[in-house]
Amino acid sequence: NKEQKMARYQVDRDIRQLRKTKTGYYLYYRIAGKKTEMKIASLDLPINVVRDMAYMLLGDIARGKDPMQDRREAKLGETFKDIFESYLIDCRNRGVKRIGDMQKMYDKYIDKPIGSKKIKDINRGDIKRMHDDISVNYKYAANRIVDLVRATFNNAIALSLTEVNPATFVKKNKEEKRERYLNQLELNNLVTELNARAKSTDYPNSIKFIWLCILTGARKGELGKAKWSDLHINKIILKEHKTDKDGKPRVIYLSNQALNIINSIPRDTETIFGIKEPARMWKSIRKTAGIEDVRMHDLRHSFGSWARKSLSKLEETGDLLGHADLQSTQRYAHIFEEDSMENAQIVGNYIQKKYMNG
Repeated sequence: NKEQKMARYQVDRDIRQLRKTKTGYYLYYRIAGKKTEMKIASLDLPINVVRDMAYMLLGDIARGKDPMQDRREAKLGETFKDIFESYLIDCRNRGVKRIGDMQKMYDKYIDKPIGSKKIKDINRGDIKRMHDDISVNYKYAANRIVDLVRATFNNAIALSLTEVNPATFVKKNKEEKRERYLNQLELNNLVTELNARAKSTDYPNSIKFIWLCILTGARKGELGKAKWSDLHINKIILKEHKTDKDGKPRVIYLSNQALNIINSIPRDTETIFGIKEPARMWKSIRKTAGIEDVRMHDLRHSFGSWARKSLSKLEETGDLLGHADLQSTQRYAHIFEEDSMENAQIVGNYIQKKYMNG
């Protein structure tokens, strides 16, 4: 829609085909009936220089010459950074979201070891060494990096820029599914600590953030990015979220208990909580409550277990948690919406009655 397009880029005041995004300047043009998007400059170049480049390229296009085709034909000595930028363009054209997250992963982990290397010079050993280095501190993140590098090279192969994918067969770290739930004593200890901190802390939104994790089963990233404009009476509706594969929004249903907490927050920031996550507060609280091995994401697992105990159908739990892989939930999402509000309240009442009254 129009708002999404405005947020994605800025149209240049002199050249409408020239657009500025978070990753650089792009030229949008049509040749032989085909729409094309091409990055022509980074953000550090003066705008007058960028416009001169755009005018020159538009002149070639008017004469029937496709600058993108010229770029493809000269790709033999291209760097990984170049093909990664090409991959992001492909993702954007296909409507893939979370492009910003991919860019952050590239900037943090990939750019330094292989970003400036020519793609023909990158081998499997380069990817393996990068994976091993990252794995020292971040085993799962290292796996995601290999996935991103592999996808980037696959896109380059599709464009006939290379014939091999050096990320193929790089062995990833074993990932263990963790199932950690709060038992009644642990939740009681957590609630006691939250209530005590609420009376004395200088960071009340951190306490309220944790409460919403308990009462909604939402991911911390979802709550951290939720804006006041995403709040619709008794629901938080996120257009962009972790499991967005088919354009459907993530709906976080709010029980009365959850809504009362949100309504107690001053509306003085764009996002509801004004923080991405209460990392320091959570670390301190779980130590005092004697649950140091509990991650914030485990509150989501706990909510799921309480939902399964208080609701009769699996798809009802999946709908509250926003599981994209439950086909029945997705298929009947419009039917379940009214039920989901009732279910959110049922779970909220269950948590309060079973764990928080004494």
